[in-house]
Amino acid sequence: MFDFGLPELLVVLVIVVLLFGPGRLANIMGEVGKAVHSFKESISSEESSDSVSDVYTSQSRCTENVRGMNYQKSEKGQKV
Repeated sequence: MFDFGLPELLVVLVIVVLLFGPGRLANIMGEVGKAVHSFKESISSEESSDSVSDVYTSQSRCTENVRGMNYQKSEKGQKV
C-alpha cells in the first residue's frame, strides 16, 4: 500500500531540513535521543525491578526532557 523507497525518504528529509533548518534539527534530534535513552532505561529498570519509585523516576526524566524541549522553543520565541 505505502511503498517508501529511497527517493521518497530523501524528499521527506529535504522538506524537514527546509522547515526546521540544520541547527534546530540537530537540537531536536538530540532531545529525541535523550528521550529514547531515558525510555530504554525505564524499560530495562522495569524488567530488572518492578519498583514503583524506579518507574516514577524514569517517567520524571522523560517528562523533564520534553519540558526542556518546550522551554528551548519558548526561549527562541517559537510557539510551544
